[in-house]
Amino acid sequence: MKKIITTSLVAIASLSASQIPDIGTITVTTPYNTTQKLQDTTSNISVITNEDIEERGFSTLSQALNSVVGVEINRSGGFGTQLSIVLQGMNNKNILILVDGIRYNDPSNLSGASIEHINLNDVESIEILKGAQSGVWGADASAGVINIITKKAKDGFSASLNAVYGSYGYKEAGFGLSYKNLKYYAKLAVSKIDTDGYSAQLPKGGDLDNYEDDGYKNLTISVMAGVKLNDNHKIDFSHKIIDVESDGDSFGNPDGVYNSLALNTLSNISYTYSDSWGEIELFANKTKFEREYPDETFGEKNYDASTSQIGLKSIINYLDNSSFVVLGADYKKFEHENSFNQSYENKAFFITNSNRFNDNKTLFTQSLRFDDYDDIFKSKTTGKIGIKHQVTSYFNISANYGTAYTVPTIYHLYAPASDWGKVGNINLEPEDITSFDISINWAGFGFTYFHNEIENMIGFIDGFENLDGTSTIKGYEISFRKNILENTLLTIAYGVTDARDSDDEKLLRVADDSIKISLDYYGITDTHIGIYAKYIGDKKDIKFNPDFSSEIIDNGKYTTVDAIINYEIDDKKTLYLKADNILDKEYQSVYGYSSNPRSIYLGVKIGF
Repeated sequence: MKKIITTSLVAIASLSASQIPDIGTITVTTPYNTTQKLQDTTSNISVITNEDIEERGFSTLSQALNSVVGVEINRSGGFGTQLSIVLQGMNNKNILILVDGIRYNDPSNLSGASIEHINLNDVESIEILKGAQSGVWGADASAGVINIITKKAKDGFSASLNAVYGSYGYKEAGFGLSYKNLKYYAKLAVSKIDTDGYSAQLPKGGDLDNYEDDGYKNLTISVMAGVKLNDNHKIDFSHKIIDVESDGDSFGNPDGVYNSLALNTLSNISYTYSDSWGEIELFANKTKFEREYPDETFGEKNYDASTSQIGLKSIINYLDNSSFVVLGADYKKFEHENSFNQSYENKAFFITNSNRFNDNKTLFTQSLRFDDYDDIFKSKTTGKIGIKHQVTSYFNISANYGTAYTVPTIYHLYAPASDWGKVGNINLEPEDITSFDISINWAGFGFTYFHNEIENMIGFIDGFENLDGTSTIKGYEISFRKNILENTLLTIAYGVTDARDSDDEKLLRVADDSIKISLDYYGITDTHIGIYAKYIGDKKDIKFNPDFSSEIIDNGKYTTVDAIINYEIDDKKTLYLKADNILDKEYQSVYGYSSNPRSIYLGVKIGF
């Protein structure tokens, strides 16, 4: 358990890429699209490690993200129901979701990526990069990037098993197998979640016991393999399948039927040549999304889409390896393969340069990217600059400025008119975003101020339209992390967000403020006890009435408390008991939809 204390201290860097003593060899790949040590980035980045995932008993991506300052999860029901990430006041469609660097955003989906289907059984770490990142990653990285990084094969043969049983018929089981030697590696990971769940919709103040259950099933299979041809050449391959079945409720009917089936696959192959000067990588990947809604109320709907990408990337070290440059180009094709039968293409060139000055105390990075969309959108040139100065080994200051854009999805562009009127709009333009942040970090204390401006925000009035004027999202985050006793670790994070549209009206489902407090106790041999409290402040939401009219209402202002006990039977076996929402607080992160009631889980993890 002592090791977990040290590793968890690394997560304070998650509060804004601060340098904390003994952060060791923690590396990140997201800031510059290449592997760097965490302290060698200027970016405002959060890192959730595998130790954090296991210690907190996180099963899903949303649970892990909800623990990070500046991140809020709005969920429309229980496991598997649609959810939205709010990252420093901006939502899903402005966040690029990657799985091992592969795009997971669905071009046929209004809300970006379906992160509700990503479980953490095979995840090594999660990197949350805040602020405009299109200068590195292109479209849809205007609020930031979340990169889910899967576990790698270990030397020799290894295996693992895990099982969880909990409230509302929750059952989870998984296993992993891997083998690695000097020449090649192979890994297989399989996990399955099956739960009876509870009603997705719930009238405000209602009782879940009075409504039918909405269940969820998730089967995730991951395969990775690679061969090292010699000291300079290697080939890597990966393939992930996420097969889910979700129950939900039709509009305005908590006992209604609105079920969905989804099959998402992510495939990648890459060739890498590396030498003392750097490396060159050739890669090709494809993400496919198949969604089916066999709904009794509105009739069956099917959405099939895909994103294909090929590219070249080169990392060159220079000035005695104190500096590097990343050069590359990629081509992407976004397709909707049935209902709309539409597609568009994107070609891009990018460069990132990083230098250290002043006896390596000052880090300066610059990124520039050009994206061409043929005739469907205007070409985009975006960039990012960042600077970080290490005043002492415990104290640093960093700042970042970036430009970004979010393209309309194929659904935004081509969705046919409905009974409610016009929907799609072929004349939509991408949203344009500028972002600035500054961070101060001293030992366990962190402060970050951020300011984002959005032009051409996509809204829904008479169908989808670009709204006039500038929307502004600004705020600050304060964090503190310290061992208050020899065996007790305290973390406090406070965030304030002021998110307003061009008419100075508050953006919906963005909380004014939040407080997240963690208390981890390690004073009992081989045992960890954690208590985690979260307060979400006032936020505006939308209430839909049975006649399809709507009104803006107040929501939020709730506190939840979770707890967990981990016991290390030995260095290969861990047993844990977890309680979510232990006080059984009634709240709704999305008005009219249920949120997690008190739930108890018992889990075991075994390694070989």
